Amino acid sequence: QDIVKKKFVKDDLGLAGLDFNVYGYFTGLSFLNYLGISQQVPAVLEVVTNRTSSKRYYQNLGMVAIVRKGKTTIHCNNYKALQFFDVFYYLDEEEIEEHTKENKEHKKVLKNH
Repeated sequence: QDIVKKKFVKDDLGLAGLDFNVYGYFTGLSFLNYLGISQQVPAVLEVVTNRTSSKRYYQNLGMVAIVRKGKTTIHCNNYKALQFFDVFYYLDEEEIEEHTKENKEHKKVLKNH
């Protein structure tokens, strides 16, 4: 995943937490799993990036990634918003309602303690 990150997502120059050189982001099931929304662990990473001209498959050391061109230029000021909007593409209406209901219940429990 580090190779895919460096090649298609961002170059943090070895300094963790720096987001000034961003040219892509993870999306799909791998990102939903990272957020805790999905329990599925995908075999294929999905990446949206400025560093490709069309959809293609990238394979390195047994790891496979689907790499797509972004709908707009991706940079450090917009990648989080674009990643957020992509979540809704991968969830159906029932899943969104289910997570909204769970969040409301969690807030109630936290409020009462």
